[in-house]
Amino acid sequence: MFFNKRSTFQSVSFNGVLSSRGKIIKKKKGSATLMLTSLIDAFSILVVYLLMFFSNAGEITYVSSDIDLPKASIIERLDRYSILQIKTEGYFVEDTQLKLEDLVSYLIALKTKLNKNVSLAEDQKETITIQADKKVKYERLSPVVQACSQAGFSIIKFAVLAE
Repeated sequence: MFFNKRSTFQSVSFNGVLSSRGKIIKKKKGSATLMLTSLIDAFSILVVYLLMFFSNAGEITYVSSDIDLPKASIIERLDRYSILQIKTEGYFVEDTQLKLEDLVSYLIALKTKLNKNVSLAEDQKETITIQADKKVKYERLSPVVQACSQAGFSIIKFAVLAE
């Protein structure tokens, strides 16, 4: 006889939740509740993490795998500027392969394009980054620096690794 009568606990656990007046509210079958609070918290943490990571690192400057950068003891953080790479195959400006004879005219066109872009800062218009292997001879590097100077780039930076 004791087992035939259900307690309030048994009724609630089998049938649903209690309302504020003590009546049992039946659960809808097949409905699932979604906890949005925990999802919003997780999303917020992810957004803050990504913002912190990319705001500190700036834009990523990629170095080709076949370029072994020289090491330097005095360095500064390298921002994203126009990139000129000196490889064994030739000269590359923003992934466009060029011959030494075409380098000055291409850099002049790049400089005028950068000057027309009003969203760029003034130092981004004046700066070019040279990525060269540490085994590159001076005879290959000097004409590149002269071409950058003739094209109007007043700040020429070299990509290096920290010692």
